[in-house]
Amino acid sequence: MAQLDTQILPLLPLTSGVVLPGMVVTLTIESDEARRAIAASESSDGELLLVPRIGNRYAKIGTVAKVEDVGRLPSGLEALVIRGMVRAVVGTGVAGTGETATFGVSPAIANAIHDALGIRCDRLPFSPPAVLALLRAGDARAAWQRARDVLKPVGARPC
Repeated sequence: MAQLDTQILPLLPLTSGVVLPGMVVTLTIESDEARRAIAASESSDGELLLVPRIGNRYAKIGTVAKVEDVGRLPSGLEALVIRGMVRAVVGTGVAGTGETATFGVSPAIANAIHDALGIRCDRLPFSPPAVLALLRAGDARAAWQRARDVLKPVGARPC
């Protein structure tokens, strides 16, 4: 089972489109903000947080991506090839290396666990034993509720 990680990654805003996990995309480097984010990614093993920019703010969900290559296109524009790795939830941002926006990132595992299993995980880490304990606790609550419903006489008032 996947585990929730919190990372600090440089943010590369996307002005158009999205990059999803598994996609390999070539992006042109057109702004100083993008250059700073790429430079800052060198300190995070080439990882960036790609987030669509919506007006003057960022989306709450993005994609952690790995910089595969940086170079120039035949037209002379700087470009990079990135590979989308995992979806991520954007945390809080702080000024960081190279004066680029740096964000705490948590992969969207908590919501995936809730969608798949119907339990709400609210503590880190989301290790298999922790999720199993939450499942067992949820099963115990559900079993108790079913037993209460079966034993309740018809027309009885709730306690």
